[in-house]
Amino acid sequence: MKLKPFLGIDITHNKKNTNYNGDVFIVDRATLAETASLDEALENATDVEKKAQLPWALTLIKLICELMGLICGFTVLGGFIDSELTFAERHNNAPWMVWCAVIGLLGWVVLGTISKKKQKTVYESPETENAQTALTAAAGDIYERFNVPADAPYVDILSFCYKIKDGEAVHKERATDLTSHINYATRVFIEGENLILADRDSKFAFPLDSLRKIHTVKKRISIPVWTKDTPYNEGEYKQYKMTVNQFGSIFMKTYHILELDRNGVAWGIYFPCYELRVIENITGLTAEAEE
Repeated sequence: MKLKPFLGIDITHNKKNTNYNGDVFIVDRATLAETASLDEALENATDVEKKAQLPWALTLIKLICELMGLICGFTVLGGFIDSELTFAERHNNAPWMVWCAVIGLLGWVVLGTISKKKQKTVYESPETENAQTALTAAAGDIYERFNVPADAPYVDILSFCYKIKDGEAVHKERATDLTSHINYATRVFIEGENLILADRDSKFAFPLDSLRKIHTVKKRISIPVWTKDTPYNEGEYKQYKMTVNQFGSIFMKTYHILELDRNGVAWGIYFPCYELRVIENITGLTAEAEE
């Protein structure tokens, strides 16, 4: 499928490229003053977020304890299942394995408990509330100037790196990528004869008569963060059977592409499976069968 990915990053000739496709759709941008205010609010919010996390060294120790506890624990349990040895006999044969399992699991639980208590303390503090209020206000000023309706929903739009092969954009992960895709929370609404996507930096307009179809791609992808208030495995999102790894990355089995045409060039707006209902409702299009 020869689509130019909206928010895609072309690394065909430059692996270090960081420029996103889609500037041709921009109809407004945040001013320097708005950007400076937002950056300051983001920096403060990030500083608060860092305070809620365990120090890097303890996070690494927690991960090591988790791996050691699970690997050694399953090995010990497997030994009981596959033999008639008692616990004492198993311990005498491989005491280090038993103690590694105990120490690993205990360390994992203790550090996990400390982490949760630290997060609870920080997230419920006035500092966190003030940082979030400032961030919301800074973003609100931009959305207000972009004429974003108060009830305009947020949708996650996918960004990813790709290379051109035989005229087609082929997904390509860089060595530094932790997930296959990045998801950006974006406001979506209809303004006049245009579908609008607005983030805290730019306002993009797509003529409604340029929208062609929504197609479904059955392929496993991952994103780094969950942007919704409802957990990924609860409520309306439970049906998608998404999973998460130890680093918090979210995995799903399907994504969709809203296809459109601009001056003879086919573009694709990529979005996760859980945003299909919103995109269908606002565009009036229905997703085609899986590929």
